[in-house]
Amino acid sequence: MLQDCHIKIYKTTKNYIERHGRSPSVRDLAKLCSYRSHSTVYNHLKKLEKFGYIEMEKRIGRSIKVV
Repeated sequence: MLQDCHIKIYKTTKNYIERHGRSPSVRDLAKLCSYRSHSTVYNHLKKLEKFGYIEMEKRIGRSIKVV
């Protein structure tokens, strides 16, 4: 089950892609969602990927795709 923090990251990612035509970086998401730790954002993204909300390619920046 997703928590509010995961939903916030998901919605921010989706809005960013709609506005900019590309995926945000983990650093962008940390700034937009007011997180200090990039690893926290990355862990939230991994949870979203696990539940099938997004897809990410390993070792490639800005590779988040909303499913």
